[in-house]
Amino acid sequence: VDVPSTTKLLFYALYKQATEGVITGSRPSMLNFVERAKYDSWAKLGDMSKEQAKEKYIETLNALFSEPAAPTPAQQTSVEGYGPYTGMSVAL
Repeated sequence: VDVPSTTKLLFYALYKQATEGVITGSRPSMLNFVERAKYDSWAKLGDMSKEQAKEKYIETLNALFSEPAAPTPAQQTSVEGYGPYTGMSVAL
């Protein structure tokens, strides 16, 4: 599966939010563009709870491996700032 960079950053951010919670520390220098992109991606999640981050991580992973013909509005999930992701629900 070819995963776009934006989706990789979303996975990183959701993982960090689920394991560490809300981001802390200062934003990396603009010369350190990889770390800055990671920081910005994580920061976009704001005060999302660890449990919500776990659920969104699973939903996004399922969306990556599912190929619905035409997603219905009920199948769409999103994380603010990242756009819609389609997929199935997973119970934890």
